[in-house]
Amino acid sequence: MDNNYNYDLNAQKEYEDNNNPNARQYCIASLICLIVANITLALPHSLFGFLGDYSRYIYQVNGLIFIAGLILAIIAKVLYPKNKFAKVLIILYIVEIVVALVVMVIVVAACIFTFASCINDCSSCGNIG
Repeated sequence: MDNNYNYDLNAQKEYEDNNNPNARQYCIASLICLIVANITLALPHSLFGFLGDYSRYIYQVNGLIFIAGLILAIIAKVLYPKNKFAKVLIILYIVEIVVALVVMVIVVAACIFTFASCINDCSSCGNIG
């Protein structure tokens, strides 16, 4: 009998967390930050010419927007632990961070191998020099 009571409480807590308007607002704001950060990263730098001298700061602002979205998702998950939207958002942020780190490692490794092959008089570079 006591087990059914705990199950009902857990189900009610999950329902409350998933239908809480504050949790939904945190998650929607976090999702907007994620989308804006990805769109501004994908847009060419020339589209930000209207910003003038401030266009060089777009990537720093992009990073801050990404971090703000991640913090909003974490706040939503901490305040409403049974919320599935917050859980999915955190998984998306983690996947994006892991993919970015893997891409950075691949780019650094490619640069190291390229420079290492050209050290000895470009003998292994296909004699392009």
